[in-house]
Amino acid sequence: MSLNFPARHLLFCLCCQLAGYISAEPVVTPPAPLAVYTQEALRATIASGKPTPLDALTPYGKREVIRKIRWNENGLAGFGSTPLVRELGHGQLAAVLSFLGASEYLPMLEKKLVGPPLRLSAPSSQTELDLQRLREFAEADATRRAAASASISVSATEIGAPAVLQRYYQLFGNRLNPATLSNEPSGNLVALFDAASLAANDNPASSATDDMLRLHHELTARAIDTRRTLDDAMLYALLAAHRFAKAQAFAAMRPYLAEMAIPQVVDSLGPAFAGRSAFAYDAKHNTLTRVAMPSRPGTELVMVVGAGCHNSANALQALQADPELQGRLQHVHLVLVTATNAPIDTRLISEWNAANPSMPIHAPYSATQWKGIDATGIPSFYLLRNGKVVDQLTGWSDNGKADLLKLIDAAK
Repeated sequence: MSLNFPARHLLFCLCCQLAGYISAEPVVTPPAPLAVYTQEALRATIASGKPTPLDALTPYGKREVIRKIRWNENGLAGFGSTPLVRELGHGQLAAVLSFLGASEYLPMLEKKLVGPPLRLSAPSSQTELDLQRLREFAEADATRRAAASASISVSATEIGAPAVLQRYYQLFGNRLNPATLSNEPSGNLVALFDAASLAANDNPASSATDDMLRLHHELTARAIDTRRTLDDAMLYALLAAHRFAKAQAFAAMRPYLAEMAIPQVVDSLGPAFAGRSAFAYDAKHNTLTRVAMPSRPGTELVMVVGAGCHNSANALQALQADPELQGRLQHVHLVLVTATNAPIDTRLISEWNAANPSMPIHAPYSATQWKGIDATGIPSFYLLRNGKVVDQLTGWSDNGKADLLKLIDAAK
């Protein structure tokens, strides 16, 4: 998991019995030094050789954390929480977050410390290098897609992140053969799982999700406890891929996930339906019913929202509190949906729909049916004319209303 500020949908957003394990807490956590607040201060502290709370991580886990820490002019901009949740105990986690000046995230991350820390041997140097190459490629591709979406040059045809999926198979494809997977060291398996998870993140309906399942099965076959981040990541991928029956079965076998109320699906349209469709959520019965949502002739505004993002929450709050804005958006046929590449957040949908029945949020059935609605940021606004994206806006600032009205006024 990686935490970025402002936070994106969790994607985040948000994931000791065999040889190769390192003991659960081999390092005594040193007293926490003063927090570091810049990249330079972190480098200097580490270069000094003085003990820091980061030493409680395995050497590989420490490298993973350091790679993902980012500061900007406003302070801490992001850090990778996955190694922290995987490898640390409660006191160690608190010390690291204090060291990074991020103690406010302790209550959220502590809830994820289920079971013993997962401290495997490091992956091979080649596997670690390939995983880093994939991450760098995915970052560059996300930047490219965001720029392309802004110019409308790619957003109407490209779905998900196919280039990342292709790069994933270039780097790891020959390592995922079921016949040879049992030969991989346990440390490699977790890195391979992280690579598959990254590839599936924007391509949930792809075979990368099947790779995750295969790797997860191999880990459990070796009696490796997968409760620290791996089960969460697997369930997230299944839900994002709309594989609800598989998600229900997966959660039912894991007591700490079993209480999650995964909705039942009612597909009255059937597999032969070829138009645009979405799920309507019934909170009382916890069901997702597939309904037809054809593109409107003329102008249509599709607003993509998500939970766990304060920009999205601010946009929804502004819409809810402003009848004039509601009228302007309804005039251009506002359609509210969640992201096509994320699990369906039933809590967000049920709470919003109960309070705003005339502006319900739906969940797209598939990215293919909602071509062009490839949100690289939340919230996103897509202006369509006769079913084709002609302009868009991403994000929400203090001038969000004015920017949005400018977008729809340009369509006149």
